[in-house]
Order: sequence, then structure tokens, then C-alpha cells
Amino acid sequence: MQKSWKNRFVSQCLALVAFMVMSTWVQADDSKELDRWLETTQEFIPMKDVFEAIGENSTIANQYSEEEFLALSVDKQDEVLDDMLKEQGVYDKMYNVLKAKDWESAGEYVRASARYGKAIAYQMREMLTASMPEEQKKMMQEMSGEIEANPEDVKLVKDNWDKVTAFMSKNIQQGNLPPAAR
Repeated sequence: MQKSWKNRFVSQCLALVAFMVMSTWVQADDSKELDRWLETTQEFIPMKDVFEAIGENSTIANQYSEEEFLALSVDKQDEVLDDMLKEQGVYDKMYNVLKAKDWESAGEYVRASARYGKAIAYQMREMLTASMPEEQKKMMQEMSGEIEANPEDVKLVKDNWDKVTAFMSKNIQQGNLPPAAR
């Protein structure tokens, strides 16, 4: 009886160690993607006018609401984004940066941007409201609306908050915030 208890205990310990090692690898991979996203975004900041122009002038972009675009398959999203970049004459310029940073497509980068942007907004709101009285916290959440961020992305952002804030601080000081953050 004791032998089976010891075997179970050892098995559970080994499973726990394996889980911890695997979660460290996954966290490291996710952290690398966040780093890659921050680096790519930094390289795109000098082109922020291009992104503003795409949003304002693209006939392709104007064909879709945000909900309609998000409802498209990933492949179709990639196709639409590539068509927008071609329409604006910046496809090669954008893909030079994307390929140098190992992104499969503009769509992959845009989807990562959406995920990390939501996680950053969520984390910022949580930090701002952490010490507020409950009434003020509720009011702040009502004003900012629902932020639907993936809990894993939020954890990743929180665990790498020093990198995110360094990126934001650098770009605030240089006046290089993207339009949505101004």
C-alpha cells in the first residue's frame, strides 16, 4: 500500500515538474512573440502616417466594418490586408519589416497587435483602478467599456510590464504614439 502511495507521489511530482518546465517554455515563447511585436511596432512607428492614410483613404478598408472584417477567415483577412497595402503602395515597405521580424503575414501582425493592445489596455485599467474605491472603479469601468482581453495575454503583458512601459515611455517622450493612443 505504501509503495503505491509513494509511486503516486513520485508520479505527481514528476508531472508537476514537467508542467512547470512546459509552462516556462510556453511563457518564453509567448514572451519572445511579445518582444517581436514590440520591435516590429517600433519599426512601424515612423510609418504611422501610412497607417492613418490607410484607415482614411482605403476603399478596401471602407468595404468592411470591424465586425465584418473579424468575421472573415484568417486567410481572407490576410488577403484583404495585403490588398489594402498594395492599394496604398506600401506593400513592399511593410513586408520588408514583417519578413525581417519573421511574421508570416500582415494579418498575423495585426491580429497580434489587437491581442496585445487589448491586454495592455486591460492591464492599464486594472492598475489605474486597483486602489480606487469600488464606486469609482465601477464608474471607470463603465467609462472605458468592456475590454475583452484574453487572460493569457493579460498575464503575459503583466509579467512583461517593464518591457511594455519602456516601449510606451520611449514613444511618449518622442511623441510617437499611434493614433489610437493619443
